[in-house]
Amino acid sequence: MSKYICSMLPAFFVLTVVLPAVLSTSHHLMCGNNPEGIADNDWELLHKLVKRWANATIRHHDVWEVTVNLDHNDGQLLKIGKEKVEVEEHLEVASKTFHMVNYFSIGQESQVGMHFDKHRTKSQTCNLFVYGAAGFVQELRCWGVQHVGNLVANLYKGDRKDNANLILDSEGDAGEPQLIGNPESLMFLNINSYAGGKAHLWQSECDVGVDPPPPSGSLSDEQDPGDGKLEVVTLPVIANIALDNLVHQARRVCQAGSYFLEYFKNEDGMNIYFEVDGEFYHAVNPDSTVVKLYKKLQVLQKNKLDEAEDSDSDWFDMDDFVPDGMGCGF
Repeated sequence: MSKYICSMLPAFFVLTVVLPAVLSTSHHLMCGNNPEGIADNDWELLHKLVKRWANATIRHHDVWEVTVNLDHNDGQLLKIGKEKVEVEEHLEVASKTFHMVNYFSIGQESQVGMHFDKHRTKSQTCNLFVYGAAGFVQELRCWGVQHVGNLVANLYKGDRKDNANLILDSEGDAGEPQLIGNPESLMFLNINSYAGGKAHLWQSECDVGVDPPPPSGSLSDEQDPGDGKLEVVTLPVIANIALDNLVHQARRVCQAGSYFLEYFKNEDGMNIYFEVDGEFYHAVNPDSTVVKLYKKLQVLQKNKLDEAEDSDSDWFDMDDFVPDGMGCGF
């Protein structure tokens, strides 16, 4: 009986997942929403995709909830304006929740990203120079560089402040795990890929980012986007992102299922830049941030044989292919 059920699984998958996707896609194609090249050569590309979907592995991918809480008296959350990109618009909220599938980060790379967005062009090549220039200018402004030890007072496991679960302390309290150095970025990673795959920051050979270090073996798991854990690392300087293929300088801090961040207070105001899946924000006088698991998605992972046969250039952007309404809504 079990053999019979196993033999039926591929057919069940095609009927319940692939066929509805194809039918929905066909509807959009007939309505004129035709991804480039999908109908060429007697629908060769569509045939190829359906075959890959049927051969793919079904796995889980975690979706995370990032809630940024602002000071009730003088907190602000700013984002690049839609009409005037050089202006930061006040979002008029006391707290905001984001959904994240890839990464959440705090610090200098987010400040650079915010300034890059203000001068973004329509040319990908030009944008590389714009981002490089934004990073260079922001690093020259040494008085304005973001450093984690000046921003994040404490980091805890769990979704609330609990001294028994303290991971990182920047206040210098004796006996607590102290932040090593004063890195420019603190990153929460759901996937081991950053900057378009140019950096793989969670590596077993990387040093630990707090002293004393966590218990032996607590940082040894490989990264898995469906295991209900986020990996936390610090980056000494943002140049480590570009140089990661040559040398891994990220420092490992923790692997856990939820986090609570507590920020420093300052009479002159605290300005903290953060990023959620490529969207940059500027928080003025933030109070805390809670990061916790929201839900799990079932996704298709490309078969190893397909990876060997095809280069990345053979795969078109799925964002251009998936019809409206087929995406995973939150």
